Amino acid sequence: MAKRKVSVLILCEDQQHESFVREYVKRVHDVRNRGIRTIASTKGKGSAFQFVMDNFPTEVYALRKRGREHKLIAVVDADNKSVEERMDQLSKSLKAEDTRGDSGI
Repeated sequence: MAKRKVSVLILCEDQQHESFVREYVKRVHDVRNRGIRTIASTKGKGSAFQFVMDNFPTEVYALRKRGREHKLIAVVDADNKSVEERMDQLSKSLKAEDTRGDSGI
């Protein structure tokens, strides 16, 4: 049986996040480098956390249109927040985008 082609998008704060997640995806999910794309904050261009928060809704909606074979992994530091607070922030960013009607869905 032919293997299903999976595409993974990593949305992250920095290169360390990218390297860690890329290796995890390659080893655990058997996805080759060609199937992994990264969008990372540019060093020195403001808050890396805010970069991920700003891009998260756009990437979620874009991948929802593409189907199940496409995956999004968003990575942020908890820093001075709890994991639950960060998850709540990401969830609220999706809801805010929905209420503005910017999602195109």
